[in-house]
Amino acid sequence: MIPAAGILIRAAPLVRFLERDSFFDTPCNGTAEDVMVVTDVDVAFHFAAAQTDEFEAWSEGDLDMVEYPPDFDFDCGSLTRRLDRKTTFTRDIETKNSNGVYEKWIKAADGLSCQVIEIMLRDMDMLFTCYANNHFPPFWEKMLDVYLRNGFPCGWSSRYPDGKLVVFSNAAGG
Repeated sequence: MIPAAGILIRAAPLVRFLERDSFFDTPCNGTAEDVMVVTDVDVAFHFAAAQTDEFEAWSEGDLDMVEYPPDFDFDCGSLTRRLDRKTTFTRDIETKNSNGVYEKWIKAADGLSCQVIEIMLRDMDMLFTCYANNHFPPFWEKMLDVYLRNGFPCGWSSRYPDGKLVVFSNAAGG
């Protein structure tokens, strides 16, 4: 695996996103046709909650639905620790201004937890892992694009690869 500093240089668009003072300050913009944008947090939460276990399985490469090269290194935990020595942006996700999104999701979860933070942390690990491996499966390219366009990928409208990526957009913005 390449040194942490090299990963941060390669991942400059993602780093700039994570270094922002706030997330979801404008509606998600310019997403592809194969993305289903929702603005109702209850609908988005339904997709996230209903598909969490299945999503975990195929997004991490446990199923053959997302293709990775044989030498793809999935050691996300180690990578995140290496990157956190250089910067704190992954630790800072939960303290950023979410423009009400974190609170909306906590309310949708009956006050239990903020799935947005948990999902974002998991996704950032995998996105940095893709940068470290210099390989982005199309699914993870789409995930990165959604985050960079100020959306929150929260589920799939059918069984992958059929259907569309469900994206929550904070329609109210900042």
